Parts: sequence; C-alpha cells; structure tokens
Amino acid sequence: MGTRSTDFFARFDPEMGATVARFTGAAAPPSGAAIVVNGASFRTEQGGAPGSFAAAFGSFGQTPDQVLVAGASGRIISAFVGQVNFIVPSSLAIGAAAVSVRAGVVELAAGQLTITSSSPGLFILQPADPGQPGALENQDFSVNNQANPAAAGSVIQIFATGYGPLDASGAAPVNVYIADAPAKVLFSGPIAPGLWQISAQVPPMLSGQASLYLVLGNAASNAVTIWVQ
Repeated sequence: MGTRSTDFFARFDPEMGATVARFTGAAAPPSGAAIVVNGASFRTEQGGAPGSFAAAFGSFGQTPDQVLVAGASGRIISAFVGQVNFIVPSSLAIGAAAVSVRAGVVELAAGQLTITSSSPGLFILQPADPGQPGALENQDFSVNNQANPAAAGSVIQIFATGYGPLDASGAAPVNVYIADAPAKVLFSGPIAPGLWQISAQVPPMLSGQASLYLVLGNAASNAVTIWVQ
C-alpha cells in the first residue's frame, strides 16, 4: 500500500497507523445526533480516552451547557450551537458509552462514543491548512513554522491529548517519530486537564518540512508537520 501525498499531509496516514502502530482495529465510530470525536485530531475512529479533550458536533438548536457521557458530566471548555468542546470524564470504563448533550434539563442530542484506554491526538495550528502545521514550540518556546524552524538536534514541545494511563512516575509513555525517525522523548505527561505535553529532541541531519506523529501502545496519532533547519 503506497503512501500518497494527500495521506502524508492528512490527519492520519492509514499505512503509518496500520504498520508502525501495529493497528488492531479502530474503535466503533461515534453514532447518533451528537457525533463525538477526538478534540485535537477530530478523527472519528479513535474513540475517546478518559480525561482527554473531545468535541461533539450536531444541530443542537441552542448552546449546550452540559454533556453527559455514560451519565457522568464532562467539563465543558467552550460551547456553540453546533459544537461543544469538553473533557471526557476521567472515571469512565472502557467500552461503549451513551452521550447526551443538554441545555438545562432538555436533551438537545444523543449519541454513542467508544471509550478507549488512550486516544492520542495532536493539536493543529490551522486545521484548514493541508500541510497540517502542528501546535509545536521550538526550544526557545517560540511557535514553530516555516519562518521559524526548529534546529536539528534541538528540543521541541509537542501539544496533544488522549495520553491514557500514566506510569508509576506519572509520565505517559509514548514514541515520537519525526520524518519516520524516532525522536528522543525527554518528558511526556499532563500539564493541565486534558492537555498533554511531550518534550522531544529533533533527530539530527533533518531539514525542511517533515511529518511528526505519536505512537502510544497500539494507537497512532494523526500526523502533523514540523519545520526543521
């Protein structure tokens, strides 16, 4: 299966996900009038990890003020008539979960989401950009872009969600790949509710625009791009 340029710059490369992450099957897609997706990648086949950012889309008719997942309230980050961004409750068990989007006591839309142990999603600076520029900071904490690339060998900050269970040290074990080369991970863990930061070292001898993605267990994140000099 060849990799097309449209796949390379898309949110998810199916070959990368299947081969590198040893993909064993996607979560059941969200269903119903409230479609819930990963809050960073907006991928529908990932499911939602407890404590991760999620987004529910639908024709709600009014602005929601509550999202229930398996009966537990998700923390709303922002809400609009057609979209509500929230944090998946951290207490949920793995498996299918009913979703109810509400305003007051009125249910505006219902759906179903698969709760997964992890759901790695990378934030994107400009989602409409086919280049999928990642929400990345250079070693000096400036925003990475074409005019401000990261130096090969420097440390970058990667922002994501869906880290899943933490290890005994409170870290989220993850593999980072830049231009398909493994990057050394120096830090990986939550820095705010739902928000995951990874500090990684850019492999040497890279330059130009390169792909960047995460592998966590059997799950691969969406692919974004980074600029390196």
